Amino acid sequence: MPTKTRDMKDAAARKPNAPRPGIKMKALAAATGVPKSTILYYLSQGLLPEPRRTGRNTAYYDSACVERIRLIQQMQERHRLTLSEIKRCIEGEPAGPIRGFISRSMRKSSARARPGRCSIPGASAVKPG
Repeated sequence: MPTKTRDMKDAAARKPNAPRPGIKMKALAAATGVPKSTILYYLSQGLLPEPRRTGRNTAYYDSACVERIRLIQQMQERHRLTLSEIKRCIEGEPAGPIRGFISRSMRKSSARARPGRCSIPGASAVKPG
């Protein structure tokens, strides 16, 4: 028998103007082009924030995870950084020339570094992709 509290929660969940809790794994994988297994590995390594779990098999990821995954991919592919180096950068412990690149890349207003502004010696500028 349904309870009044449960009925109110169900009604709140059905409201069309209710804020969305985030994006599901399938949508995150589609938006980034990264397989679910890779996203779960990044999560296990502390490279992504923990999702909001709403059930045993349901989790919602912050939309900022899309940009974070893109940043991880860029740092691996273009700058040949390891995941442990990337994690240190993301945690705010970048050393030397990587600091400028991270701060520019993490800004939401300009998700990509501008050409000619990358401060990693020998690295080409990050191009929109």
